[in-house]
Amino acid sequence: MVVESLIAEMRNSVSGELTSRSQVVDHLLDLRLAARSDATVVAVVDALLADLPGRTTVPNMWWLGGLADIERALRLVPVNTAAPATNVAPVSPVVSSDQRAVATPPPLPKRRRPQ
Repeated sequence: MVVESLIAEMRNSVSGELTSRSQVVDHLLDLRLAARSDATVVAVVDALLADLPGRTTVPNMWWLGGLADIERALRLVPVNTAAPATNVAPVSPVVSSDQRAVATPPPLPKRRRPQ
């Protein structure tokens, strides 16, 4: 799966104690885009974006924990095994050239500011 390979790459790129906050935001947005069809993963990424610590850097312990949370959310997605098996091929909808058949995720949540 694309999200799992992204997480593996991100985990391998972690070194030291801190990571640039902008890099973490970019990675989270990449993960959000890759998992746009999975509402559970999008919700976890949104929560991480809303609670991102630090102004310029993020502790790698937090970042690795966030990646683990996203992996857990991926595993919690149930596979639709209750659907009866049929020999009929699925029919794709006809989409004109000016329409896009892309699922768009909900807007990003507002960042929670410490008081």
